[in-house]
Amino acid sequence: MHFPENINENNFSYEKLGQEKIDKTMRYMRIYFDLCSEEFFLHKHNYINKEVWKEWEEGMIIAFNKKAFITAWEKISNESGFYTDFKKFVNSKITSELE
Repeated sequence: MHFPENINENNFSYEKLGQEKIDKTMRYMRIYFDLCSEEFFLHKHNYINKEVWKEWEEGMIIAFNKKAFITAWEKISNESGFYTDFKKFVNSKITSELE
């Protein structure tokens, strides 16, 4: 609800946003990836059932392969303290869908 209206479009570009909007969007991207890392942690430690994980994972894969999310992940993953297993997971899902 805080992302730009065109965030899901293939031609989305952060450069077309003003700096204030870029900052706000990146803040919410960090929140999104943090939520994904928490979901991944729950899955990895078997705190959720396989059906719930499958739903969450499918949603992540869809998001991870949109241009805006790929661009944000490239920046966020280098700046953030996400743990290695989660970084590997995200990178593998981006790669698998783009090949």
